[in-house]
Amino acid sequence: VWWWSRVLKRDGRLMLTVPNLEWALTNWNRDRKTAMRVLYGGQHNSLDFHKWGYTPETLVTLLTMSGFRVVHWAIQYYQINVEATPWTPSE
Repeated sequence: VWWWSRVLKRDGRLMLTVPNLEWALTNWNRDRKTAMRVLYGGQHNSLDFHKWGYTPETLVTLLTMSGFRVVHWAIQYYQINVEATPWTPSE
């Protein structure tokens, strides 16, 4: 994650959408097919695999510890959407 701040412009924004691990575990018995896709990806091609699961809290913590300031985050069904900017020395 830290390398993203190296390639972003000073006023750049990082926009992420990641699977919500918390949603998948909470909804396992109700919607197992979607929960499986959230946990493992659709697996339709070599890039469609999930290697890690995040909750809103773990994602915000990871970004903050990696030098980002989280501007906005929201949960949308089984996804976590995040907007973050790199910290700058003046902040």
